Amino acid sequence: MIKCASCQKTGVNFKCGICGSDLCKACVEIINEDQFSFLEIIPADLCHTSYCDSCYQEKVHYEIQSYNSIIEQAKNVSVYDKTQGKETRWMSRKEKPIRINNCLDKEEALLRLAFLTVKRNFNTLIDVEVAFKKEKINGYQRSIWTATGIPVQI
Repeated sequence: MIKCASCQKTGVNFKCGICGSDLCKACVEIINEDQFSFLEIIPADLCHTSYCDSCYQEKVHYEIQSYNSIIEQAKNVSVYDKTQGKETRWMSRKEKPIRINNCLDKEEALLRLAFLTVKRNFNTLIDVEVAFKKEKINGYQRSIWTATGIPVQI
C-alpha cells in the first residue's frame, strides 16, 4: 500500500511534480494550469499542477508572488496609442516593439503587452496598436486580437 510522503496516510492520489513523492489530498499543494499563462517561457519547475509542501515553499511560492506582483504593476502601465503622437513625440523609440498574438479579448491583449513591458523593466507603452480579425469556426464567429507597442521608461 502506498502512503503519503508527508502524513503517512493511505489513499494517495497525487504526485509532486518536482520530486515525485506520493501525496494525499490533504497534503498536496495544487495550482491552476494557467497560473503562469502570461510568461513567454514557463520554467520546468512551474509546469506542474501538484507539489509537496517543501517543493512548493522552496521553488513555487516565491514565483507565484513575483508573478502576481508583475501583474499588479502591469495594471498601472501608462499606454499611449498610435494617434497620441503629440504626447509621445519626445520619447525615445530605441527598443524593439513587443507583439502579442492570438488573444480572445482586447483587454487581455493589452494586459499581456503591459506584463511583458514590466517584465523588461519599463513602465510605459507608446505607439500601441490593437487590432482584431474575425475567425469563423463551424458557423460560429469570434475575434482574435493582436497588440503591438514600444516599451519606454519615463
